[in-house]
Amino acid sequence: VRIRRAMMSKTKSKEKQPLNLQLNQHLREGLLILASALALFLLLSLVSYHKTDPGFFHLSSHHHIVNTGGRIGAWFSDVFFMLFGYMAYVFPFMLAWSAGLFLRALPERPGFDQRTFVLRSIGFLIILIAGSGIASLQFAEFNAHLPYTAGGMLGHIVGVNLSAALNISGSSLLLLALFCSGITLFTGLSWIALMDALGKYTLQLFSITINVIRWLSHTVKFKYQTYKAARIKKAKQEKAAFKPLKV
Repeated sequence: VRIRRAMMSKTKSKEKQPLNLQLNQHLREGLLILASALALFLLLSLVSYHKTDPGFFHLSSHHHIVNTGGRIGAWFSDVFFMLFGYMAYVFPFMLAWSAGLFLRALPERPGFDQRTFVLRSIGFLIILIAGSGIASLQFAEFNAHLPYTAGGMLGHIVGVNLSAALNISGSSLLLLALFCSGITLFTGLSWIALMDALGKYTLQLFSITINVIRWLSHTVKFKYQTYKAARIKKAKQEKAAFKPLKV
C-alpha cells in the first residue's frame, strides 16, 4: 500500500510540474505584453512633449493638451526631461529590454535572481548618470525644446562637477567609459566579442567585395574581347566583300 501511495504521489507531482511551467510561461507573456504597451506609451509621451502642456514643474493656461499620452503623458515627459534630459528616452527601451530578458529566462529557474537584478540595476544607474553627463557636456546647444539642459538636472550636476576637475575632454572620456561599462552590466554585452564579430564580418564583406570586383572585371574583359573579335571579323568580311576583281 505504501509503495502504491508513493507511486501515485510521484505521478501527481509530475502532472503538476508541467502545469506550473505552463502557467509561469503564460504569466511571463502577459507581463511582456503589458511592459511593451507601457514602454510604447512612455515613448509616445516623450516624443510628443510640448512646452505648453501643463507639467509637474510648471503650470500652463492652455487647456488643450498636445501630448499623445494626455495629462499623464505630459506630466511624465515633463518630469523625466527635467531630471534626465535626452536620457529620458532610455527608460522605454530599457523597460522593453528588461521585459524581453524576463520572458527569455529559463522556465526551470522561475525564482528571483537577486544577484542579476542588482547588477542590472547598477548598470542602468551608471548608464543614466554617465549618459546624462555626456549629453549635458556635448549637446548643450540642442536643448531648445527641453525644459532644462540636454542632460537634465542630473546631467548638469554631473557635468559641472566633473568638468571643474577634469575639463570637458577628460570628463567626456571618463563618462563614455562608464557608459560602456554600464551597458555591459545591464545587457551582458561583451565589447571584445562585439569587436571580434565586427572584425569577422568586415573581413567577410571585404572578401565578398573583392570577389564581386573580380567577377565584374572578368565579365567586362570577356565582353570587350568578344566585341573586339566581332569587330575584327566584321572588318575582314567587309574587306573581302569589297576586294577589287583582277582583269
